[in-house]
Amino acid sequence: MRMENEQQRVSFETGIMQLKKDNQAHCEELKRKIEEAEKNAEQTAREKAALVATLTKDQDEKTAGLLKEINSLNAALEMKSLENKALRHENAKLQLRVDEIPPKDIEISKLKHRVGELKQVVEQKKNNERQLVAMYRELERLARSRKELSESALMENDMLRFKIEEMETSGIEDERLKPELPRYKRSRIGLTFI
Repeated sequence: MRMENEQQRVSFETGIMQLKKDNQAHCEELKRKIEEAEKNAEQTAREKAALVATLTKDQDEKTAGLLKEINSLNAALEMKSLENKALRHENAKLQLRVDEIPPKDIEISKLKHRVGELKQVVEQKKNNERQLVAMYRELERLARSRKELSESALMENDMLRFKIEEMETSGIEDERLKPELPRYKRSRIGLTFI
C-alpha cells in the first residue's frame, strides 16, 4: 500500500513539474508575443508620427487620403493595444495559477487520502452487504423448511383425524367394551385434545 502511494506521489509530482514547465513555457511565449506586439505598436506609432509630419508638409489635396490612413492606423493601434492588454491579463492569470500549485498539491494529497479511506468504507459495506444477503438467504431457506414441516404435520393430523372419525363411525358392536378414544380438534399447531 505504501509502495503504491509512493508511486502515486512520484507520478503526481512528475505531473505537477510538467504542468509548471508547460505554464512557464506558455508564460514565456505570451511575454514574447507581448514584446513583439509592443514593438509593432511602437513601429505603428512611429509611422503615424511620420505620416503626421508628412501631412503637415504635403499639399492640401493629399490631406484627406492621409487622414484616412491615419485613422486606419489609429484603429490598428487601438486593436493592438487591446490585444496587448488581453495578453497581459492572460499572463497574469497563468502566473497566478503557477503560484497556486503548491497549496493545490497539499489539497490533492489530502483528497487522495480521503478517497482511500472512503474506498475502505465502501469495501466494508460491501462485505457487510454480502454477509446480510447470505443470512437472509439462510433465513429464507429455514422458513421454507419450517413451512414444509408444518404442512407435513397438518397433513398427518388430517389423516389421523380422518382415521379416528372412521373408527368412531364404524360398526363396532360392543360400544361399551370399546375404550373411549380422546377426541381431537385441528389447530395450526396440530391435533389437540377436546
